[in-house]
Amino acid sequence: MKKYFILLLSIICLLISGCGSAKGGLYSKSYVINKVTASVPSETFEFDRIEPVPDALVSTEIYHFKSKERDLDFTAINTRQSVMMDAKVYGKSLRIKYDDAIHDLYEDDINNALLAASYDKKHSRFYVNSFNDLSSISSAILAADDIYKNELNFNSAEWMEKNPATKCRLAKKGLNSNGKESEYVVGGVEINGTWDKEKLYDYLCYQYVSHINSGEIEDNTVPEEIMKKAHVSSLKHVYINGVEVSLSGYQNSREDHLYNNSDYSYYAGYCYKLNDYVIPFNTATVEESCGPHATEEYLRVLSGNYEVTYKKGMYKWVYNGSSWESNATTDDDGYVDSFTIFKDGKDCNVSYIKCGEWTSPVHGVYVVGIPVTDFARVFDLSVEIDEETQSVYFSEKK
Repeated sequence: MKKYFILLLSIICLLISGCGSAKGGLYSKSYVINKVTASVPSETFEFDRIEPVPDALVSTEIYHFKSKERDLDFTAINTRQSVMMDAKVYGKSLRIKYDDAIHDLYEDDINNALLAASYDKKHSRFYVNSFNDLSSISSAILAADDIYKNELNFNSAEWMEKNPATKCRLAKKGLNSNGKESEYVVGGVEINGTWDKEKLYDYLCYQYVSHINSGEIEDNTVPEEIMKKAHVSSLKHVYINGVEVSLSGYQNSREDHLYNNSDYSYYAGYCYKLNDYVIPFNTATVEESCGPHATEEYLRVLSGNYEVTYKKGMYKWVYNGSSWESNATTDDDGYVDSFTIFKDGKDCNVSYIKCGEWTSPVHGVYVVGIPVTDFARVFDLSVEIDEETQSVYFSEKK
């Protein structure tokens, strides 16, 4: 009897959620238009028509919209899609194609600009033979980016950064350890309308020489001054007062059977945007069973006297005669949207970078990366970085 009850309950849940066959119901017209309105941030548009697709394998209709500001049409696909692996259970789906329509407007002009520097359109990449190629490649990318800047007349820089027109990569051919020719991706940028000449060229140089520094490629044409821009991607060994907290933190969390716990989540990663290595600081905005627990390990070694309020984003601890507190809040998607460290009630003005930000090495939406220089300043520690051994050492000042 129990199994029949469970089956009946499952059927009811499927019906309530709109799940069922491929030819089931779709979202209402009002729902679609409201969703489209919410997804188009600043451009004014009007609803045009609904195009039925009777021959589709699943229920489908195409909503057509027209911009009131320019010659731009875009669509929203109101359809159904499979909601379970290897099962013929379908649910409602809405795909808004506003950004695709905008990118189509610029595609030909952007590709023509990139082709000025022997761009491989098929593979979306430039091939770099030597360091000197970066100058012409940078000029072509900048010309393409200037074309996309025209979109600022209709959308914000923030929207464009989240919706780049395209991404192009830089690749260099070389020999692998087996003596066979291989292709190494040595850089890449998104065409998002935010670049200027100096920023773009510097970023391409940093990416390129970092791959030389790691031994992946060779190029003896790079000036010594440019080679100084190179950094290793991560420092795997983080020490505080002689304790390798990147290792002990991972091992302790593993023994506690935390999920989302990985060794690289404890590394200090280089952040080009901040021009510094950052160490992970998990913010306690999730449940205790979620890793990494890097912050707990720092506080265990530095203080030992601390408390955590999980899901509330709060740490409190006592260190060097002062009372400390960190607070974090998140948005509806779980991403950190504010983070502050206080010492005796005073804001320490700590810089940080979040997961998903440009050049951020942070893993986890509930983790922030704190620059090692800020971490050392706030806790009155000395700091030494050894890129050759991929190590960073924090220690109390004598």
